[in-house]
Amino acid sequence: MADYCADCQALKFRIRELEAENAYLQMFKSGMDNMPCSRFAILSREHRFAAVSQGYLDAYHLKPENIIGKKAADVLDERIFQTVAEPCFAQALEGKAIHYSTWVEMPDSRRRLLTIHYFPIPNQGIVSRVGILIQDLTQIHETQEASIHPGDNCRKAQQNNFCMGNGIWDVMPVKTGKQYQTIIQTAIDGFVMLDQQGRLLEVNEAYCRMVGYSREELLQMQTMDVDTMIDIDTMIDIDAMGRSAMEIKQLFETAVQSGSVHVETRHRHKSGRLVDVEINLQYLDTQKGMFFGFVRDITEKKQIREALKKSEARYRDLFESAPVMYVVLEHQHEEAVLRDCNALFLDSLGYTLTEVIGCSISKFYTADSREKMYREQNLRRIRENTFSMAERELLCRDGEIIHTLIQAKTDIDEHGKLIGIRCMFTNISAQKRAQEQLRESNHLLTVILDGICDPLIILDRNMGVLMMNRAAEMYSGRSGTPYLGQKCHQMFKLTPRPCAGCCVGQVLGSGCKKQYERAGLMNPDTLEQVTVYPIREKGYHAWAAIVRVSDITLERQMKKELIQADKMISLGVLVSGMAHEINNPNQLIMSNTPLLIDAWKSSTLVLDRYSRENGDFSLGGLPYSRMREDIPQLFEGIIEGSARIHRIVKDLKDYARKEEVDMDQSVDLNHVVKNAVRLTRILIDGKTDRFSLAYGSSLPVVRGNRQKLEQVVINLIENACQAISDREQGLEIATFLEPNRNCLCVQVKDQGHGIPENMLTRIMDPFFTTRRGQGGTGLGLAVCLNIVTTHAGKIEVTSKPDQGSVFTVSLPLDAAPKICLYDQTPGE
Repeated sequence: MADYCADCQALKFRIRELEAENAYLQMFKSGMDNMPCSRFAILSREHRFAAVSQGYLDAYHLKPENIIGKKAADVLDERIFQTVAEPCFAQALEGKAIHYSTWVEMPDSRRRLLTIHYFPIPNQGIVSRVGILIQDLTQIHETQEASIHPGDNCRKAQQNNFCMGNGIWDVMPVKTGKQYQTIIQTAIDGFVMLDQQGRLLEVNEAYCRMVGYSREELLQMQTMDVDTMIDIDTMIDIDAMGRSAMEIKQLFETAVQSGSVHVETRHRHKSGRLVDVEINLQYLDTQKGMFFGFVRDITEKKQIREALKKSEARYRDLFESAPVMYVVLEHQHEEAVLRDCNALFLDSLGYTLTEVIGCSISKFYTADSREKMYREQNLRRIRENTFSMAERELLCRDGEIIHTLIQAKTDIDEHGKLIGIRCMFTNISAQKRAQEQLRESNHLLTVILDGICDPLIILDRNMGVLMMNRAAEMYSGRSGTPYLGQKCHQMFKLTPRPCAGCCVGQVLGSGCKKQYERAGLMNPDTLEQVTVYPIREKGYHAWAAIVRVSDITLERQMKKELIQADKMISLGVLVSGMAHEINNPNQLIMSNTPLLIDAWKSSTLVLDRYSRENGDFSLGGLPYSRMREDIPQLFEGIIEGSARIHRIVKDLKDYARKEEVDMDQSVDLNHVVKNAVRLTRILIDGKTDRFSLAYGSSLPVVRGNRQKLEQVVINLIENACQAISDREQGLEIATFLEPNRNCLCVQVKDQGHGIPENMLTRIMDPFFTTRRGQGGTGLGLAVCLNIVTTHAGKIEVTSKPDQGSVFTVSLPLDAAPKICLYDQTPGE
């Protein structure tokens, strides 16, 4: 980008130089406009006027807009154009310079002596225009005639005006030879009269000043004594001492044959200085044959010409070496037509110069750019100097599209008329590709950032927000609203200062990552982990920071639940060990009690006899008569209690036992419910006085795992008991067969507080609980759902607040159970 800016600055500097040179050309044009008795015009290959001097306009009394663009035959007389102009024009187009003087028969039958110069104007080796310089020598010729034959020439000069086409050419009336002599002597240009040997017969004061000699000195000299330079037309090297007599003779012979000759040469000043001159030599067919010529000092003109050549060369070098596609357009009939272009334009588009010259610039635009050009009215905006940079697509010959940035500058003549447009096309295809890649990368980055669930915020050193992902916008509650440049603390907390504990400033100062925990910024009931990462340029200090906010409430809760689960696992191991320790003394009770019963039965015979003989007596503090009835019942209670201890210990050991999950057992659903109720009986009796249990009759067995299904029923009973807050609220458990659905069902119904409707869809989610503060883990129903799903069944829930809940487990009779994904431990 820096190189590009430097190139643009250099280009602007060169453009200013060219504008200065253009001002110089304007001055030269002004000189051409004020050249006496001269008319200058430039015609295109189609014979249309491209430029004219003021003398040309004055001769025809026309304005520039009435002649520019028109054909020469429409301005001149058709006959004059076909007979005089067109043949010479054709030769000039072939690269030849034509110079001649001739008498022209004007439309009013008057004759004018004109010196006409046709010269080609090439552009990169191709002649695209022809310049025409016309000098009217009629007045000078009549002046010379008057000096030789005053009477005849006075009669020829009586008419003051004559017409050519639509123009009026004024002629000064001359009455006497003395008046002609006065005109010659006071003329600005030098005047010389020569004989056929080249001797100077007459000179005027202007010529004397031009060469530094007096009139008397010059009348003693020949033309070869002062002429000492190269013939510009023929480029023949002339001897430094002057032209040879043979060359002078050849020039005179040419003048005699054609009536006139035009030559550029150098005359040596008396001081030795060389003076560039232009000579128009005319032959007078008098008795002795004489030549007269007007000599014009063109030193300044040649300097201007050389400067123009150098300027054009510099401009051409700049034009061709410019790092942009440079195009010069010509405004024709509301179209911008190519007049010139540099090599970079041709090479980039794959055309040759002849293929593009004369074509509309719109030809090289894509359809989209062409439509933009017409829609934006570029030509009108350029004329009004309101055109600014615009993007355009150029179409190459091979169909490739080049993305460019166009700048345009108008060329206006002294009358304010648009004559051309200079356009610079900067190839920005690489920049466009880079922009597209950057846009894609930015889109990918945005997608990645928006895909991150945690809020990400990028802050500058002043806590201004540079970027946020979608999660951060939702976190702030201002999704879709502008945030760029706003302060972080103003956006999130509406405070004028950073939030308490904010460490963004520390991270930017130290350049090290920092992480801390806090209560939720937007929701104090949550726990957040804030991580601040510094963004640092290579080798420089941190200029921005990324703030990542992670909600770790669930993570911390899961850690707590895992700790609790670990406790439950440990408790399960402990229960298993304790059950074993309890079972050992219980076995002693169960084995010794029958012996005590037998001993009691044997001792009652003795005790009965003693009681009959001695009367009732005290036994253990109570009358024997009462103890004889109570002791057998006490023994039965001991046996029953011991058996109950044995059953409970066995159920606990079975529930806590870790074993391979067998999903192909024949499971009696009533037996599963019976065992689950026995294990939870204390919990049930402690919660309600209205417990009912209904077993379905003649229920078929299902295939699955008995222990897993017991765990499901136990969890449902525990949840129901937790929902009951009054002992008058009932708890009902039932098993039944649903033939229509071909499945066995277990239904647990309570009259507790119920479940809100907005939570019904979430109660099966892992770790979701409404009893977080009362020790709830949120795993019970998730475990139940996993077990039932493994048995190809489903759990249905209906509930209303303050009316209780109904959980129905359905197990299909004809579906083979799926393999259990994992074995649940008692604590889970």
